[in-house]
Amino acid sequence: MARGVAIWLVVVLLSGVAGAAWGEGAFTNLLPNSSFESGDALPYGWDGFGGGERRWEFRGADGERCVSVSGSGRGAAWWYADCALPVQYNRLYRVSYWVRQEGTGGSRPIIAGLNLAQHYGSAGPEWERQEYVFRSPNNLPGPQFRLGQENADGKVFFDSVEMRPAVAVHRSQGSGRFRLGQGETVSERRYTAVHDLAKATSNDRRFLFRYSAAFDHDRWVLERLDEVVYVHEVSRYGVGDVQPGARAELLTRLFYRTGVTEEPPSLNRSLLQEAATIEVDIARCDGTLLLQVSPGTSGPWIPIAETRRAGTLKVRVPGHMQPRRELAVRLQSFFARRIEITGYRYTSLLDQGEWRAPIAGESRYLALLAQSPDLGFDLRDIGELTPGGRSEVRLLLENHGPRRKVVASALVQRGNELVSRPEELVFLGARSQGLVCLPYTVAPRGEQRLTIVCRDADSGTVLLALETNFTVGPPGAPDAERAAPVSSPGN
Repeated sequence: MARGVAIWLVVVLLSGVAGAAWGEGAFTNLLPNSSFESGDALPYGWDGFGGGERRWEFRGADGERCVSVSGSGRGAAWWYADCALPVQYNRLYRVSYWVRQEGTGGSRPIIAGLNLAQHYGSAGPEWERQEYVFRSPNNLPGPQFRLGQENADGKVFFDSVEMRPAVAVHRSQGSGRFRLGQGETVSERRYTAVHDLAKATSNDRRFLFRYSAAFDHDRWVLERLDEVVYVHEVSRYGVGDVQPGARAELLTRLFYRTGVTEEPPSLNRSLLQEAATIEVDIARCDGTLLLQVSPGTSGPWIPIAETRRAGTLKVRVPGHMQPRRELAVRLQSFFARRIEITGYRYTSLLDQGEWRAPIAGESRYLALLAQSPDLGFDLRDIGELTPGGRSEVRLLLENHGPRRKVVASALVQRGNELVSRPEELVFLGARSQGLVCLPYTVAPRGEQRLTIVCRDADSGTVLLALETNFTVGPPGAPDAERAAPVSSPGN
């Protein structure tokens, strides 16, 4: 089933009327002519660069047309979106596309994504859907979206490519509910945050605050005065998202009453950290790398180490900087030619009396399919996405327009099979907020999709739509296998 048709059927099914429609300005795909169906000599909105042969082909995966790039094992070539992309600073995006490959391939054959956050993958001879999530840098000098090959021996085909904004939901598994993400664990009071840059969603972590370096597949590349900033704090689930003030206190009390938090309200529940250690894996160091820490993201930045060598840099945070509820770490190049960082690890001891069992964080990413400009949202939780788990969507809606009735739905599908479809009617006053709670069920196994849709109850217009794909494996499989947050080429 074509991608666009599938999304339309989801909306019609949820609305219950054949006249369902998307709100004005709701679509979020940033790429033009994404199925390559329009054009004259070239597909409209796309142009080519580099050696090798680029062709506008027939027999696409979605519709009639697609594009291809050929290579002979040396050099790179690609199609690129010939338009200004409205990419925002420090924002999550999901890239998805159909791809197949003819030939023997190469070490890093397929290029798909933004030039400032490059991702490499591979594919087989049959069409397959691939996707990954990335975070954009804190500076955007000419972002360019590319589809192509690097050192590939053969031909790569692309179709139905999308780049959409995405949102992340971070939660913990284990005793207690703490605000932890992928790569974060707590065991015997020891908090550990690991950024493995070769993993799926490799350039995003909950504790990554911002970066101005380039990201190249599995490493940070720092030149001149580039930086990567991490921030480490551990708090109860949901509390770290609110800001001080009356509105924050109201939200905190609201989430306590509805079960999102498990302790009485408190706006300052981040745990104290001490005995912190930082490790950085450096693959290449043509210049000086500075390691700095700060009690906050605005500084002052205190240098604690520097290096001009490749290898592992391991540093203890000075005692006078601890204990802290929050600690920021900055990796900065100092007029360097090229510094490559392939891994980052932070550990500390938490000021907490008892830990009943190890706690592991996880991160889920949802693509924003559509959003009306007058309806904001804050996705607090989407549950565990596992059979028998805590399966509930918690969504805070912010109405920026006149009062309205909104129908919120959570659709779980396995292929064309409908697994679950809870709905809730929410009354929103003018410039007001409303909390939506949607308990759902998932199938015992298989590839599935969770789609969250909010529509106007009177007109049926879709105001908000988000989706994530996940897989449930056999009973007893490890958590990472039972419910993968996101699929990624080559993983």
